[in-house]
Order: sequence, then C-alpha cells, then structure tokens
Amino acid sequence: METKTMSKETGPRRLLSSWKEVAAYLGCDKRTCYRWEKSLGLPVRRVEGASRSRIFAYADEIDRWREERLGKGHGPEHRPSSIAAAKLLPLAGLAAVGLVAAVLLVPKLFSPRKPSDFRVNGSVLCVLDDKGRELWKYDTGLENLELEAVYREHFQFRRMGRDWVRVLPHIIIADLDADGRPEVLFSTQTQDELNEGELICFGSKGDVRWRISTGREMRFGEEDFSADYRIQGLVVADINGDGRSEIIVDSFHRPNFPCQLLVLDHAGKTLDEYWSSGQFMDIVVHDLDGDGKPEIIAGGTNNEYRSGVLAVFPADRVHGASPQSLDHYVCQGLDPGTQEYFVVLPRADVDIVDSYQDSVGAIEILKNNKISVLMCFSGIYYEFSFDFRTAEAISGHRFERLHALLAAEGKVKSVANDGYFRDLRDRIRFWGRNGWSVMPD
Repeated sequence: METKTMSKETGPRRLLSSWKEVAAYLGCDKRTCYRWEKSLGLPVRRVEGASRSRIFAYADEIDRWREERLGKGHGPEHRPSSIAAAKLLPLAGLAAVGLVAAVLLVPKLFSPRKPSDFRVNGSVLCVLDDKGRELWKYDTGLENLELEAVYREHFQFRRMGRDWVRVLPHIIIADLDADGRPEVLFSTQTQDELNEGELICFGSKGDVRWRISTGREMRFGEEDFSADYRIQGLVVADINGDGRSEIIVDSFHRPNFPCQLLVLDHAGKTLDEYWSSGQFMDIVVHDLDGDGKPEIIAGGTNNEYRSGVLAVFPADRVHGASPQSLDHYVCQGLDPGTQEYFVVLPRADVDIVDSYQDSVGAIEILKNNKISVLMCFSGIYYEFSFDFRTAEAISGHRFERLHALLAAEGKVKSVANDGYFRDLRDRIRFWGRNGWSVMPD
C-alpha cells in the first residue's frame, strides 16, 4: 500500500520505504542507488536505530535531487572574479570529471522502456511497459479478434483453466535472443475461430521481426485437409542449451485432426515439426533422464484411439508422425515419428458414457520424479516414472462425483475399488519397435 505524509510546502508526499522502492522509482537497480548515495548524495534517510540497509526517502526530494544533478547543475549561479576563477579552475576540472562520471553512472535513467503488458481493443494489440504506459500499437485487421479477457487467460504462462485443465499461452513477452530486450509473441485468435493460425514476433519497439502461418494442406488416407489451423498455445524454452529460446507452437486443424507441433528458433526458422492424428492439449519441457538435455512431453487425444495419449520426444528430434493403424489416420508423406514414448491411456466407463473421446488435459512434473497426467473427462489421474516402467491409475474428486452420479442413474455398473484402477493401469499401451505392448521398449 502506498504511504504518504503531509508537508506544508507540498501537501501529500509519497514515501519510499525501502531500497527496492527507491530503485523502482528511479528505474534502476539497488546497486546503482547505493553508488548514487555515496557519490552523488542521493537523498535517502535511515531509520533511527536500524541497520544500515533500513532506509526511507521522499519522492519529491529525489525529484529535486535528480533535477539538480542532471538538469541545473550542482548549485546556484555565481560568476567569480578572474582571480577567483583562476583559483577555481582545478576544482572546476574535477567537477567536470565528476559530472561525466555521474552521467556514466546513470544510463538506466534513460534506458528505453520495455514491453511488459498488453491491451486488446477491437482489432488492435497495444503493448505497454511495466507502468502501464503505451509503447506501440499493431492493427491486426481482424474485426473478430478475440477479446482481451480471453487473451489475459492465455498470457505468458501455462495456467489452470476450467475443470483443472491446463491452458497454454497465446501471447508471450520474453527475451528470445538474449540481447536484453524482450520480444512479443502474439498468436491470432478470433471469436468465431476463423482466419486464425498466424504467429507474429514483434521487436521491443513494435517492429515485426517475423511471422509464420501454422499448418498446411495435408492428405490423410483418402481425405484432404485444408490449411485452416488454430493455435492451441505456445511454449518458450531453451531446448538446445545455447542461451537463446526456442518456440514450440501447438496448432490443430479446424474442425478436425491433425495436429502440428512446430519447433522454431528465436528468429522464426523452422527446426522441426511433428504431426499427430489428434490434438495436443498440454506441453511440458523437462529433463527426464538427467543427461542435461530436456525432453518435450505432449499430451492430448488421438482420433483413431478415441483416448488420451502422451508423446515424449528428445528436444532436438521432434519430427515424423504419430503411430497409426487405420489408413484414414495415416499421412503417406510423413516418416515414422521420433517419439521416445507414445502412450495410449485406456478409456474408463464414465468417459465412454459421458463423452465422445477422452483426452489428457494437464501434465505435471512431481517432486518425487513422477509424471502426473489428468484426463479431461473422466477426471482420472495417471502417474508414471520418468522411464515409464512403472505406472498407476488414481482416483480424483471429479471422477468420484461423476462415477457416483452415473451409478445413481444406472448408466455404469462398476465399483470404483482397487480392482477398477488396477484394470485401467493394466490396459495402458505403449508403441515401440515391435508395435503395441504393455511396457515400453
């Protein structure tokens, strides 16, 4: 909460009660403030009896200090006599050196404002700094651009959405190329889900660095699929260890399968792509085998199997296509996928009664070195060891409520006991070199 005191000259005065607040007010870091106090007399006060680090300051005093030091000089105007001036020449030289040093010490006061937040107004994206001030605008030309409230729910991070399902961001502000200036990644989302599928990367000043359209025309079996794709979400991570970020773009054909995982470098160049005959809902990047190189874990659904699936890739090899049996779900032009694991999770009776097909809705990496997977419709959890050699099916509150409701309506006859969950665990299937099996290769 902001604190103010009263002064006869100024009225309400803003109190800055810590080094952190003083630094934020000046737009610099705390170390710079320490130097300014010693070398330039930054007007901070100390709490009586407290340690040296406990300080406070008044904003109006800092404003006057900044104006005097950087604007009008160090004192009142005075024209010395020629003799006095001669005596003062060495001091004037020192003062000039001090002024140059001061200017060199305060570059952050004049550093450019950086993207930090956004607004959406009609078809226009407006990017803001950390104080909510407008930096630049971009008109998408889309009258049906999604509302700001929806973009806000898909901003910057994976978030927990409705029914405990994770949602991926549609807009991310991050320093992709590690140059100290953040870029803005913006995916076009529309209220009627038409004319979507474009990802735009803006520089910190609003210049368009690059743009790509996801998906393309594809043929699976005897069916042709158009290039109408919707971006499910974005993941930004340094997956190759070079200090710069890669972008994983998850998009799917609207209104059908397939799904495309696209891996881009910071400059928008395509590094890899993988196609699945379904849809991925959630993506996590984590080093599962402890070799210092992360894996990409994608979870969602597969249209052939009508159930939830997990696909795990080495981060530097994400290409090919998901393993399919029926010709309708096979694209002849794609190579077999490079997934290390492809897992099909069994459907429960509550899901079969209540939905068309189940899907993985959320993936979490647990502190006990397990992967937790939540199913969208049944509400059942699956837990896997990092090598997928052990697995467990677990009840959740949502499943218990759904099972009790359907049992009361006579739609399911099962008993949700230990045997029920052992049966689910035993029906997990893995795709490997020799086809489907109950254990990974």
